Amino acid sequence: MKWTTVIALAVPLMGLWACTGNLSSRTARQRIAELGDAALITDDIQVQRIVTELGDRAIAEANVRMAFQFERNAGGDWTIVSARLGTGEWIDIDELLTAIAAQNADGTAASLEKLAVGLDAYRNRNGSLPEVPADGYLSDVLHPLFMADLIRHDPWGGRIRYLENGGGYQLRSPGPDGTDGTGDDIVLDGTGP
Repeated sequence: MKWTTVIALAVPLMGLWACTGNLSSRTARQRIAELGDAALITDDIQVQRIVTELGDRAIAEANVRMAFQFERNAGGDWTIVSARLGTGEWIDIDELLTAIAAQNADGTAASLEKLAVGLDAYRNRNGSLPEVPADGYLSDVLHPLFMADLIRHDPWGGRIRYLENGGGYQLRSPGPDGTDGTGDDIVLDGTGP
């Protein structure tokens, strides 16, 4: 089996800030190596850059070495059947992708809820829902007064849409397929005043 470097892994590293300075590459590599049961060694991790967001928050962009197990299918094509980090356990690729999809869906639903709370706070203060330009983002109108986070896209990169409807509203993510109006859309309907 062949080890290969995968795409940059952005890992939020909260709580790793040293009292005396910024997060170092060495500390970031050590903490990434300690993730779960990955059994990574620091030599398998290359920190590309560290971005400080706030005094107690940083993001380390890193390349992490992984192993992928392949099998030839009935058509003769090679397909990935499992993957692992470091010397950890092999993970069935279908189970991994299903878990990632479920996490993305849960994260999107939570983001829509945050937007809804911000919308309701805006309406309570102003007596109406906000107007958002066609090329604008709802969170740009709500942030920072009515919500702390800027939420513009879902985890799949799709634009979160805001539609007013009869005093209520609808928040809509196009979901995994990236196409509005299909069965995998994630939707939150908000009521009128």
